[in-house]
Amino acid sequence: MDSKKAPFEFHHRFWIIVGIFFVAFFCYRVDHVPIALFLAEKLAHRDPHLSVIAWMRIVFLVSAALVFLGAAIRAWGTSYLRTAVMHDKRVHSERLLADGPFRYVRNPLYLANVIGGAGIGLLASRTGFFVLAFGLLVFCLRLISHEEKELSAAQGESYRAYCKAVPRFIPSLWPRVPSAGNPPHWLDGFLGECWWFSFGVGGVALAFTFQLTHPMRVYWGVALGMGALGTLLHRTLLPPSKTAPAAKSSGDNN
Repeated sequence: MDSKKAPFEFHHRFWIIVGIFFVAFFCYRVDHVPIALFLAEKLAHRDPHLSVIAWMRIVFLVSAALVFLGAAIRAWGTSYLRTAVMHDKRVHSERLLADGPFRYVRNPLYLANVIGGAGIGLLASRTGFFVLAFGLLVFCLRLISHEEKELSAAQGESYRAYCKAVPRFIPSLWPRVPSAGNPPHWLDGFLGECWWFSFGVGGVALAFTFQLTHPMRVYWGVALGMGALGTLLHRTLLPPSKTAPAAKSSGDNN
């Protein structure tokens, strides 16, 4: 699909997602209570064997685990879809991709966005968490609806059969379609999603440093530093000519 004909929200999906994160954390201006503290106090009240500090550490580790899970799903999908397709402003509907996570769920990358976003949302305020989780879910479902219309028009009956076999957003526990036999490109997948992994590492660092005077400086320092290093390695080891797929693939593009 020509990027000029793509809806505004698809063409600018990266910046809209960034905007959702910005609004979510801006909610600290009206809701000053971190959801991590809110949950920790509730859990400590129910189980006094652990202090509020201990429960906060657990919440931050859960946050990191969700981000790592989302990053792993994205890396798995990107290793088949390739980074060049992931960052393209066009919907790639030329060929149906049925490998890796696409055998379990039709839109694993958008699912990963919501999972990872919920993990990062545990660093926001109570209001910000729900703004982020709900905002990402609604926006991703809107993008999915647009992409599936394009895929159905381009692929016809083969895509409709795929839709009947593979769930849209809630993954199956087992593969629903046979593998197409495409080889994964694991290095491209991992380095292409280095920013998601870096925020997971930042979350682990925060879990053990949040009692410092400026814990978020540690979080952002670790996350931004590792993300930048991963991007540098990706561009050095895998320039654009090596990340472009030999044949364009379809699937969720982000």
